[in-house]
Amino acid sequence: MPSSGGPPAPLIRGPGGAAEPAFQRIADVAVTATAVPPSIPFGGLTTFEFTVTNHGIAASPGVGLFVRLTAGLQPQAPITTKGTCTADLVCVLGSLAPGETARVRFSAAGVVAGAQAATGTVTTTGQDADARDNTATAVVKVAEKPVPPVTPGSLSVGMAVSAVPLFTGGDDVGLTFLVHNGSGAPMPDVRLVTQLPPQLPATSVPTGCTPGGGSCALGTLTPGQTVEVRISLAAKAAVDAPVSGTVSTSGPDTDARDNTATARVVVRQPVVTVDPAIGALGFVPRVTGTGFPPGSTVRLAWSAGISATPGLVTVGVDGTFQAQFLLFHHDLIGPRTLSVTSVSGPKFGPVQSNPILVVLRTEQPPFITRG
Repeated sequence: MPSSGGPPAPLIRGPGGAAEPAFQRIADVAVTATAVPPSIPFGGLTTFEFTVTNHGIAASPGVGLFVRLTAGLQPQAPITTKGTCTADLVCVLGSLAPGETARVRFSAAGVVAGAQAATGTVTTTGQDADARDNTATAVVKVAEKPVPPVTPGSLSVGMAVSAVPLFTGGDDVGLTFLVHNGSGAPMPDVRLVTQLPPQLPATSVPTGCTPGGGSCALGTLTPGQTVEVRISLAAKAAVDAPVSGTVSTSGPDTDARDNTATARVVVRQPVVTVDPAIGALGFVPRVTGTGFPPGSTVRLAWSAGISATPGLVTVGVDGTFQAQFLLFHHDLIGPRTLSVTSVSGPKFGPVQSNPILVVLRTEQPPFITRG
């Protein structure tokens, strides 16, 4: 209505009118993807992380994420910071407030050589300001499957290690030896002799091998035949050492230069420290981790008293993390340690920190005056 009087004039024209103004509060969900490490050996593990964020100015209801993998990847169970996920990598994340983020992580083994990819797509039952950022892909390069050298007329051997590095208390070290008869005649009495790190006891050896995997009788290899020998070692100690396998035969071998194969086994010991080594109830000490699997998710928990939940931390690409972990106000006093356990990514055994002494908070005495 004009201030000077007269007939009223509409301020909003077009469809919708005042019920649908030109400016509306709309959500904007988006997803990004990473793979750490980006290159893995054949059969090795990488950790994918999909980060779903609402960049809009309104809540986004019914947010979901589904991930598709190329055929060369075998996934492990996913974990999510919000909602739930199935083993098929379908996640129901629920409503995301403006600026809120949900993360979905899982590890996958590379079982086909070449570039393999994980593609995640985010959906919502509400409005979305920009659908162009609703899909993201992370690519990992899987190395070729190991093959033995093929030398005409010769007995040869090749080998590979399941993953480098591995971590103490985690997955076994898998050694694969491939013995090949490249001659046109049978190779009798073939034997494989290995040199293995003494700190890593054998947990699995094939038939025909000694219990420790030091020697394996393979019998007679027919022309062109390849025999695979798999030996598993327990990752019980930190090791950085060579491993090797040497083949021999009582028959003719025209070239002995390909009778030995070597590789390197690396097992790392993660370390966690709590600083300072003494703290009062209600204090928040600093936690530093080194030597952990890059890109993995770990859980922190006190050995005594109350622990913050879920206590999850993501390890950086350099294998380190830093966090702060609360000593609750009404909690136990006395010595305790911090335990770090594996949640996703390459596995490792529980890691204990240096001791920290928890003490009562001190109070200042009341101010005393003299009369």
